[in-house]
Amino acid sequence: MSHCCFFDLLPAELLYILFNYFSGHEILISFYGLSGYMNAILRSYSSYKLNFKSISRFNFDLICRNIRSEQIISLILCDSDDTSGQSELFFSYFQIEQFIRLQSLTLIEIEFKSLEFIFYNLSKLKQLRSFSFDASTIRHTYGPMNLNFGNKLQQINSILIHTYVQILPQLNCSIDKLETITHLAPQLKSFDVCINFGEINFQPIILPIRLTRLNLKIAYFPMPMDYMEYFLSNCFYLKHLELHLNGYSDLADGQCWQILTNSLITFNFKFDMHICFDCIEQILGSFRTSF
Repeated sequence: MSHCCFFDLLPAELLYILFNYFSGHEILISFYGLSGYMNAILRSYSSYKLNFKSISRFNFDLICRNIRSEQIISLILCDSDDTSGQSELFFSYFQIEQFIRLQSLTLIEIEFKSLEFIFYNLSKLKQLRSFSFDASTIRHTYGPMNLNFGNKLQQINSILIHTYVQILPQLNCSIDKLETITHLAPQLKSFDVCINFGEINFQPIILPIRLTRLNLKIAYFPMPMDYMEYFLSNCFYLKHLELHLNGYSDLADGQCWQILTNSLITFNFKFDMHICFDCIEQILGSFRTSF
């Protein structure tokens, strides 16, 4: 009597929905080898989310041997004591430019050699939207890096100078740090940033001119409208904008925003404002247009 697998009765579309509730290694470990049909489904699934933190070497090899780089949309690599050398081994299986659908990359206690390699090739990850690592936990030759935090950052900055960074993680920074990022990453195209002015005396914001997408939050400081006009006038390639700002009634000028954002594809905003009650209807009226 031939062996019958229940999952063979289910259409591929339904199995894909089921897979969305599992991590990548859970999918492969649970379903690989059940039947030829299921193996074919696993090879065609294109939304694997791989978390290699604390994974066994056996399961790590099983995944890397039975999955293609273009099937992975999320990846977590970890070089901790339990999985030392994992990142180097991972890139012996795959070429980084083949991750054509990778959207999220997280590095945990990463080896400096691997971090350097990823930085130099970051622009090859065309779909990357999230990239994160902790500079204080960078390792060197399977152990903690014997440098103070400042020296680690200096080495990381020296790497960034020699590469075109397309995507940066969400940053919470000062104006000075933002200027450094603009200098180090002139080809930056997508950026999520929260700026803390700290003092009432603020400076002009200068961003990479190649930006096509910006998610900007300015904390603890009311932004005047004329300042935003100056700021956005330098973003020639910007197509997608999201703003979280504090301000007064001049910031809520719908007609002015229509002029400033006329070339955008998407514009989302949240303004926390101090306004006079008598001005509310006038403010709302300025946004009641076809635009």
